[in-house]
Parts: sequence; structure tokens; C-alpha cells
Amino acid sequence: MRWILILAFLPMPLFARTGLIQKFDHQFHETKVFSQNKIKCSDCHNLEESRDQKMTPLEALARTTFKKSIKQICHDCHQGEKFPTAPKACYTCHDTQDRMLNIKPLNHQNAVWKSQHATQARADSSQCVNCHSVNQCSKCHSARNPVTNTNHSRNYKYFHSIEARMSPQKCDTCHNKSYCVRCHLGGVK
Repeated sequence: MRWILILAFLPMPLFARTGLIQKFDHQFHETKVFSQNKIKCSDCHNLEESRDQKMTPLEALARTTFKKSIKQICHDCHQGEKFPTAPKACYTCHDTQDRMLNIKPLNHQNAVWKSQHATQARADSSQCVNCHSVNQCSKCHSARNPVTNTNHSRNYKYFHSIEARMSPQKCDTCHNKSYCVRCHLGGVK
């Protein structure tokens, strides 16, 4: 409960600036995480803790509550190797569409990203799985939009045999043999 005393020192506009702070359960972390892992208030906050656990505000506290950005503080535990049992999933905190959009990578904000991400995904899919599951990839890539034809170019239906012969495993990512048979026997238009 020593964290309640800190609130008197904190510049509230800085403390409450982000919605993620409202999501953060300090009391849970205090009882289940901080004490067990010997994490002191001064590890994150601009405070100095004496041996008798008295808190003294540092000069920087007048400007900002935290020693690092909130992102860095959270990621030190939730993305790093320091605490392997800490939840790593982004949606633990970024649990709304707005909060997810706040962390959307800059390259995803490019207008052509959706149609041109394949090269980067093939080069380093480890970056993709930081936010996306393989199921999400399959779900998106198997969803066919007959109007925009988002998975293949408009004429793909007429020229796909070349690619299918060169690299049939690419087709298997989204399609199975029964799909091909149905289409080639006239079942899919």
C-alpha cells in the first residue's frame, strides 16, 4: 500500500495522460509482482527510496512521473527476458481497437501496406507474430472478396495454373485439393 503515498507527489496530468495507465492495476502488481521480485517504486518512478523505505521525490518528478516512457517500463517486464512468466500478449493492455491503433507500426499506416506486405512477411515473419497469429494470416488470406479480389489479381483465375505448377505448396496455404476439384469441375464461379 506504500504506492498510495506516492500519488500525492505525482503530477496528475502526466500520470493520467494515457488510457493505459487507467488499465494498469497497481495494487495487483504491488501484491503479486513487485514485492515477490523485489521491484522498488524507484525502479519506475522518479522517487528515491531510502533503506527505511521512505520515499523522497527526485527533481525530475516535477516534470514527469516516470523515469522512462510508460512503453519502456511496461516492455521491460512484459516483452523482455527479465520476467519470463509475465504476459507477453499486446492485448493484455491494448484491449480496445483505439489502444491497438496507438501501437500500429508506421509501415502499416502506408496506404499500400495491405497489398504489399508479403515481401516483408516472408523476409522476417517473426515481426508479424509479435501482433498477429498464424490463424489471423490464414483467416485474412483465405477470405475472398469477389468485388475487390484482394487475394489475387483480377485475372489470376486465368493464369494461376502457371504459379500452381511452379509452386503448389503456395496454393496449399489457403486451398485444399477439393477446392481445386470443385472449381475445375464447374462448382465455383
